[in-house]
Amino acid sequence: MSKEKFFRPYQAAWDKRHLKQFGTKLTAKQAERVRAACDRAGVTPYKLVQNLLLSWVQNQENAARPAGPTTYQDGFYIRR
Repeated sequence: MSKEKFFRPYQAAWDKRHLKQFGTKLTAKQAERVRAACDRAGVTPYKLVQNLLLSWVQNQENAARPAGPTTYQDGFYIRR
């Protein structure tokens, strides 16, 4: 089987439009520790970074949301 058989330019174009990458640099020792922790947890480093980022964003969005219902002068409120 050759790779050309599975080459799909439309998939690469879709990825370029819809997916973005975030990355970081670690020292060799830090990367080794992360890789070992990921191996113990059964996840890839990429999935770990994705989960951490999305969890952090969710927490930030929840912190920005008011704690209770929004009450207006006429006594009506909106639940979220």
